[in-house]
Amino acid sequence: MADSVRPIIAVASARLRYNYRQTTDKAPLAALMGVIVVVLSWILILPGGEGAYHYGTMYAAGDVDSVSNTIRTTGVRIFVLILLMMVFRAANTVGELDKRQLFASINVSRRIHITGIILSECGLLGSILLVPAVAAAIAFGIGSASVIGGVSLFLGALPFVLVVPVVAYPIGFFIDYLIKRAPGGQMVSVLLGLGFMLTYFLLIIRSDSIVPLLVVTPLSLYGDVLMSLMPNVTVYTAGVSLIAVLPLVLFPVSVYASGWLADGVWYGPEANTPTATDPDNEETAISPLKETDTSRSITVAKLTIRQAIRSPYMLIFAIPGIVATAVAGYTTFTSPESANSLPLLFVFLGSVAAGSSFPLNPLGNDEIALPWLFTSFVTPEEYVKGKAIATVLVALPVLTVSSGIVAVLAGYSLLSLLILLGMATAASICIPFTAVGIGTLVPNFERTETIQAARTALPDRGAITLLFISVFVCWLPGGTGVLLIARSESMQITTMIAGVGGGLGSILIFAAAGWIGYRLAVQQISRDIVDGTGGGVRTRSDVIAAVGLDRRIGSIVICSSVLVAAFGMTTLFAAPLIAVFGQGIVESPLLQILITFGGYVTAAGLYIRLSKRGVQFLDIERPTRTEVVVALATFGAILIVQLIGTGLTPSGGTALGTNMNVESVMLLLAIIVSGAFFIPVAEELLFRNILQKILSKNISAQIAIVSVSLVFMLLHIGNYSLTTPVQAGIGLSSVFVQSIVLGLAYERTENILVPISAHAIYNLIAYSTLTASLVG
Repeated sequence: MADSVRPIIAVASARLRYNYRQTTDKAPLAALMGVIVVVLSWILILPGGEGAYHYGTMYAAGDVDSVSNTIRTTGVRIFVLILLMMVFRAANTVGELDKRQLFASINVSRRIHITGIILSECGLLGSILLVPAVAAAIAFGIGSASVIGGVSLFLGALPFVLVVPVVAYPIGFFIDYLIKRAPGGQMVSVLLGLGFMLTYFLLIIRSDSIVPLLVVTPLSLYGDVLMSLMPNVTVYTAGVSLIAVLPLVLFPVSVYASGWLADGVWYGPEANTPTATDPDNEETAISPLKETDTSRSITVAKLTIRQAIRSPYMLIFAIPGIVATAVAGYTTFTSPESANSLPLLFVFLGSVAAGSSFPLNPLGNDEIALPWLFTSFVTPEEYVKGKAIATVLVALPVLTVSSGIVAVLAGYSLLSLLILLGMATAASICIPFTAVGIGTLVPNFERTETIQAARTALPDRGAITLLFISVFVCWLPGGTGVLLIARSESMQITTMIAGVGGGLGSILIFAAAGWIGYRLAVQQISRDIVDGTGGGVRTRSDVIAAVGLDRRIGSIVICSSVLVAAFGMTTLFAAPLIAVFGQGIVESPLLQILITFGGYVTAAGLYIRLSKRGVQFLDIERPTRTEVVVALATFGAILIVQLIGTGLTPSGGTALGTNMNVESVMLLLAIIVSGAFFIPVAEELLFRNILQKILSKNISAQIAIVSVSLVFMLLHIGNYSLTTPVQAGIGLSSVFVQSIVLGLAYERTENILVPISAHAIYNLIAYSTLTASLVG
């Protein structure tokens, strides 16, 4: 008995030692992020926000029952979710250890190896389990000591930095839930979430590898799911029933298809596995390419999936999913009060699918397949397509299920739910191509020394950042942002149109990014095969030129990136004000103008800086007499459009801004001046001088003007939230036509001061008229 246990303990201890050594290297950055998250969390949970401080005050006042009920309702479920996310994070990090290192030092059987890995995960789990437990207690009970306890918690957990994101996410989810309950909280939540993602992205790209970003990012899918576990959040029975069918259908089909493609389950035939005495024998780890009835792309997908299934630590994804699903099912069907635990079932199934996609090596960091590729007859195109097929098989269920849960929480109709699921399914087909393309450009430590040496020349980070931001832009209109449709009667029509339109736009962006990723991957692999250098691509323009990328696709992705940057910067300007003064502060017209100005101008400046175009990219010249005439004519045209729209608009609605509570003459003047200057400068600089100019040079002026005007119109939907659908339609149509007129003026003169001047005069009259009506 002892002889059989000793090798298992040896394997487990070796893996634990390796993990502890690895985590200490990443401690400073993760600890800094943890401290920032905790401090921001404390700022956002203010008295009256019913957060940690509120519950701590109630507890101190002797109202123990209310606090206990809250903890009983949420604590267990949150703790289970923390547990799952922690295992998910730990398992991905443990996977960095090459299994052949253990085979080389410990001559054990596969059964002992797998058992040792499971045991090591249990040990790692136990060693850091106390940290999220303490974090949950801080978030729900300690109150005013939260900030001190949180900072101490993160500083004291440096050796176990794996748990930092796990602690940060539940805290963020709880804040997100509190914000969503406040009036107008949906939009604030979307902006804060986007700002956090962009901030984390900027932090993580400072490291040597982008792999940690891809490991942690899927955890953000759980944000809205966790909302369903909170008190007083309704989950609709009809929607849940429909969603319940999806994982039960898609997941088994995906698993069956994967098994059919993989002819070797777990370790496959004995002759095709590495031996304990030959850890570097890569060629025997896979079967040689055989000519069969299936295409070579399917062969690549088969080998990819098989390599993933053979990895012993894949069991880590299956075990917590099975156990937690059983627990969730038991609580759901034994207690009516636990009915809103049902979405946990889909989270667990989805976590298995999402976790499984990482070992599939969609990033191109294969230790086995790439060396095999260099000596095989498969083409780079077939290889990239095969990798994408393998990823789709396991990613499709979790994407559709996650989107379905968002739809249920938002209270969608059946038709809206089906539309959203269809969009998610379409987008999921494009995502793997983007991931494969990014992966072939980015070297990381998991590759063999031979492959690592072949990529000594790093592509410019701008090329990689471009692809990543193009993916993140999909979260804004097509991801979490669709919650704007949630049960708001006054905004139901306009936000439904915006949500579906944004989702369709997301699919187009994903498709563009996927096409770019595919071309980048093919070109990079082709270079590796031909000359083994992997060099030559150093700037964003070089990347586009190297792959023969259609400039139209590139310009669309660049413009999407600039828009995301604008929204992100606006969020960063607004978040501190909301945190300190409350959400009501952003309802001030003056602050709205200043925040918009700061965000838009900063985004434009970032584009000019990162693209290295210089200030000469801005078309700022002293207007000629002809241009002055064009500016005045443009003002007259947009004024006429507004007057026609006003004449067609039926009475009975209230446009946003007409309920301003203005008590100071100085404040009125400040609003008029800032609205007439800051808004025109910010909007024309971003939409005309940046977006329209990029699209005009790469596509056509006509398409550029119409496209930019369409985006410009959609961004003004919030201005008509208190109007009827007819009023909103007429108002938005007027904005669209006015934007086209401004775009034509810029295209005609190529001087940004012309549309700025026309826009400024129009805004001066509009704001003066509005404030005069309020005073009168």
